[in-house]
Amino acid sequence: MARAHGNIGLMTSLLGRAADGRQAMRAALQMAQEMRMHELRREMLLNLAYLDLHEGAPQAALATLGAAWDAAETFTRESSAIFIRGMQVRSHMQRGELGIALGLADDTHQRALALGEPAPLADCASMTLDLEVARLHALRLSGLPHTTQTAARAACADAAATLADARTPALAALALRQELASFARAAGDAARAARLADEQQAQLQRLASTLDGRRVQQTAFQARWPLLQR
Repeated sequence: MARAHGNIGLMTSLLGRAADGRQAMRAALQMAQEMRMHELRREMLLNLAYLDLHEGAPQAALATLGAAWDAAETFTRESSAIFIRGMQVRSHMQRGELGIALGLADDTHQRALALGEPAPLADCASMTLDLEVARLHALRLSGLPHTTQTAARAACADAAATLADARTPALAALALRQELASFARAAGDAARAARLADEQQAQLQRLASTLDGRRVQQTAFQARWPLLQR
């Protein structure tokens, strides 16, 4: 029952009904806490933190992510630690705390490499590219010269390797192409940004074809990825 409420909450939030989604997730969170289902509790807290961050409330997201990290002394799924750390990085980025974000990003990267699973690696690569875009914008605003640093080249290489891995989930690959395109634009590489945008659009079309006939999944997909409706 707790899992069902959580799934309903996630689907509802993807359809743009954030308040209803929160309500269902909080019901799932309460059930998970009562039944000591620590990993489900972490998952619900992570989803709630995502909503906070999406709504421009990074401090609330950090509080929720802290509760997710402390839900139990250990992690049954190490990937949960990686996803929580990645969200903490993005929360500190949204607060303009790039130094803290960079420190957490290093920990996230080491954990993802040690685990070696495609989904956490894709999330980590996306997070790192977000950081590099933020760094380039900060340098541009400061008037200081900027170049493609070693860290940025490594982030792009990690992202390319993750995209080449057939095990990488389709939605993770889609998000990663979007991040790569954003980085290319920030770095002034318009040609690469355009090529990645074309690849992303082609993947969107393939996913749309795959979902044809499964209306609920397709509706949620369209809500999450507005590019599909262009």
